[in-house]
Amino acid sequence: MVALAALGTLACVSPVRAELGLSDLQVMARVTGFLEPPLRGVVPFGIVYPAGSITGHGEGRRLLALLNDSLAAGAVVLRPEMITFDEAISGRFPVLLLTEAMAPQAPDLARSLRGSGVLTMSSAPTLVNDGLAVLAVRSHPRVEIFVSRKAAHSSGIFFANAFRMMIQER
Repeated sequence: MVALAALGTLACVSPVRAELGLSDLQVMARVTGFLEPPLRGVVPFGIVYPAGSITGHGEGRRLLALLNDSLAAGAVVLRPEMITFDEAISGRFPVLLLTEAMAPQAPDLARSLRGSGVLTMSSAPTLVNDGLAVLAVRSHPRVEIFVSRKAAHSSGIFFANAFRMMIQER
């Protein structure tokens, strides 16, 4: 319950928005501490956008600017880097954040990452509902964490039992 309270304190009070904000990213970073085994140390964090997509590139740049070089949460420091599909499947990034522009390529990415142990995150609960991303977060008006059982199993991602009380599994 302490962990839930810690996640809840990250909820933002800004108006409703469709795009990810810093509080959403902070919740996502905290989730990495609930992985089995949890991530520790400096971890490469890929912000995935479609190659050649001006919209996706702009979204990625905005997210990089929000993170200001890194995002620390507990025992992990996520080091963000904008990457394309080919870089996402390279195995170098244990955590991936799919930009909204990446949604049409999400099925191909999910297939390519089967059994990889890569945690895929999105701002879109629909990708979680469809089993194309492991996790989605909304921090306004309250913290909500959506996890796809199917996508987690397919990727080989496991969460601590205590975390299951804080999420909505799909």
